[in-house]
Amino acid sequence: MIKIRLQVHGHLYWYAGKKNELEVEIEPKDVETILEQIGIPIGEVSFVAIDNKKVGFEYIPNDGDILDVYPVVGGG
Repeated sequence: MIKIRLQVHGHLYWYAGKKNELEVEIEPKDVETILEQIGIPIGEVSFVAIDNKKVGFEYIPNDGDILDVYPVVGGG
């Protein structure tokens, strides 16, 4: 098991139980699987960053990582 922290931005707050920050203890899995297990639809996520560096949805976080999860932005 690893412990990671997710900082959820924008409207993704609603999918994260109205929280901007979540701390989860999970089995090491890729970012896409983790987000889906938490209830954040991957189609709503633009990108994920760790230490201000963009990582792919296939990235497997390490214990203690802080993931910033950014939403898809739209508008006219």
